[in-house]
Amino acid sequence: MQKRNKNPAGDFKKSVVRIDLDDWKRLDAIKAKYKFKSIYEIMQYLVGAFLRVADPEHEENDDPIPDEITEMFSDFAQAERQFNYSKPKRALPQHVKDEKNGQLRFKF
Repeated sequence: MQKRNKNPAGDFKKSVVRIDLDDWKRLDAIKAKYKFKSIYEIMQYLVGAFLRVADPEHEENDDPIPDEITEMFSDFAQAERQFNYSKPKRALPQHVKDEKNGQLRFKF
């Protein structure tokens, strides 16, 4: 995958992905097998491959897309949800955590 020359000031957004422990272990094994630096790097490659197929008119890379990658994403519009979505949990305020642990709050 070819790196793009982006603004060094940082025109980037961060996207956090939650996956279950079994999938994380599988990705960790793939990371070691194919010598990726991190699971984050694997995710960047996957997003890049998806964008090349799903939005080719905005793609700067003119290299042909391998048929296997095109087929991987060919039915993405009609695909059923094949993953377990886990909604990020908001941090609870400390007094709520204390109350759940049985500590009473003094009211003055």
